[in-house]
Amino acid sequence: MKRLMPAAVALLVFGCHTARHPRRQAKAIYEKGQDAEAREHFEEAYNFYKQAYDLKPKDLRYKSSFERLRFKAAATIVHQGQKLREDGKLQEALADFQKGGTDRSVVIYRAAGIEADAADDQ
Repeated sequence: MKRLMPAAVALLVFGCHTARHPRRQAKAIYEKGQDAEAREHFEEAYNFYKQAYDLKPKDLRYKSSFERLRFKAAATIVHQGQKLREDGKLQEALADFQKGGTDRSVVIYRAAGIEADAADDQ
């Protein structure tokens, strides 16, 4: 028990120390994004990069990474939606197409061959 106490205290201090420093937190999140991108998990990488940017908006490395991955993440969503549409799973496909948010929905709908007005009616 006594041997575990120093490790637990160190973990607690380090965890609190990291949580108070957005720079370290942003860097850790950014590194998760790099890992996800290397595994070609573009939507996940985009989300990590966006979180890092939100913590440190003046760091251009974070901004350029999330903006660069925006298209790849959207393309991944469209591809998933197209596969669902081909399988006849129209509601699930539409949900995937809408996942991009209202600012990107029209682009995603058009890329998937869906008219945005028709999608809004459903």
